[in-house]
Amino acid sequence: MNNQVLIKNSAECALCHDVIESKHRHDFVHCKCGEIFIDGGTSYVRCGANDLSNIINRCEYREMTYQEVLAERDRLVEYMESYNAPYHKDSLAALELLIEKANNV
Repeated sequence: MNNQVLIKNSAECALCHDVIESKHRHDFVHCKCGEIFIDGGTSYVRCGANDLSNIINRCEYREMTYQEVLAERDRLVEYMESYNAPYHKDSLAALELLIEKANNV
């Protein structure tokens, strides 16, 4: 896990050079020639193509603020406790490491 937040979910088709952007969750978008697609808005990145080498990644990210890291940790802990989901321990450990690094600066 890193401390980046997706702010633009975008790709360019190497065949038709169409630049596409998924703006919200489940916003499935394909290029004008139909070779590539993207989905997920700023919630997640999902992309595909007949030939994956035709996808040119144009996604943009920014660093999470300290407050966002804390909020994400709290959200994850609540989720893990509510759904008895111990398989998220690696994600929680990564967030704790980011918080520890920020506190040592």
